[in-house]
Amino acid sequence: MKSAQCINAPNESKSQQAPAARRWLTVAEVAEELGCHPISVYRLCSRRKIPHAKASGVGVRIDRADLERFMQGSKVPAKRTAKF
Repeated sequence: MKSAQCINAPNESKSQQAPAARRWLTVAEVAEELGCHPISVYRLCSRRKIPHAKASGVGVRIDRADLERFMQGSKVPAKRTAKF
């Protein structure tokens, strides 16, 4: 009896990997993560609120670690209730 041969699925290209598995995110992926419009992400980048990289022919990319730091730093404390 022959042993069963393991058939590996073809490797996914980097562009097909899940966003959580990649280090560099597109503007659309960041917008989805933040729950805003992609134009808002471009504005944050142009105002230097989110560190980013621009590559010719590729576009703007944002490092996942920088996005996490931005999200941690932009938390708004809960609103205090008025005491009457």
